[in-house]
Amino acid sequence: MGDEALYWLVTVGKGHLPGIGTRDARFDNLSGRLLWRELAKVVDGPGPAEVRAAAVRALGKSGVAELRPLLKRWCGDREALVRQAAVVLVADGGDQDSARLIREAAADPAAEVRQGAAQAIGFGQDDSQVPALATLLSDTSPKVQQAAAMSLLSFDVAVSGEVLRQHLRDPEYHSLFVNALASHDPAPYVADLQEIIVQNKQPSRFWGGRIPAADSWDILFKFVQSRPAEELRSGRFDDALNALERLKGFGSSEPRDLYALYLQRGLADRAKTFRQECRRTLTYDIDYYFNMVDRSPNTYQRH
Repeated sequence: MGDEALYWLVTVGKGHLPGIGTRDARFDNLSGRLLWRELAKVVDGPGPAEVRAAAVRALGKSGVAELRPLLKRWCGDREALVRQAAVVLVADGGDQDSARLIREAAADPAAEVRQGAAQAIGFGQDDSQVPALATLLSDTSPKVQQAAAMSLLSFDVAVSGEVLRQHLRDPEYHSLFVNALASHDPAPYVADLQEIIVQNKQPSRFWGGRIPAADSWDILFKFVQSRPAEELRSGRFDDALNALERLKGFGSSEPRDLYALYLQRGLADRAKTFRQECRRTLTYDIDYYFNMVDRSPNTYQRH
């Protein structure tokens, strides 16, 4: 589950991890099911920790009931890598024993095991364990913090919102947490979205997917688009419009749709000024797209 963890979190979760692909939720590990006894012998053997841990991971999604007592035992293995692999697989159980083992792993002295616990909470999608992610977000290990952030973002905001708000000013994950909350209700986070766009903020150890500033742009644009025309003409949202105009590295659709919005809402002067600025700063023929908007402004409704 190492490099695959994020894809599986998106597959099983209902949160906000935009731009990340999914895996087949119905995946059936036939090889693991057929060879579970041989793999279990490898885990219980004298081999290197890396090999034994790989054998544990090879049993994932195998659906073998006999593995439950073995996984519980491996969660107490002498090697941290084996404990890490075992607790990740324990998440499939969804019972009281699973929850207990994950809680114990979250307090393990080895960072690898705490990382596995953070992943297990996301894989299991057990709402009752979300508060534990708040503690893991403050872990001394950056890898544990990252795993906790990924898992937290995999939960529906209705479940994760309290923890996200508690850690909204996290210096590493601020942009991602703002976007997750704003995707649910943008109004309280307009200023934060503007800041992310203008400063192009993102984690220093960003795991990929949709760039946070681009995600913020979409969320803010749709919010502004939802407001009555008179509110936009009043100047109330000028700061938001200024931020939308300053997205760095955007393609043609963003300036095109913003220009169309100006025409749709009767902001002709702003549209003219924005067009002139785009001509000056963009390296491609933006007039080609703006001319299409001029012919049919209402065609361009960003959804």
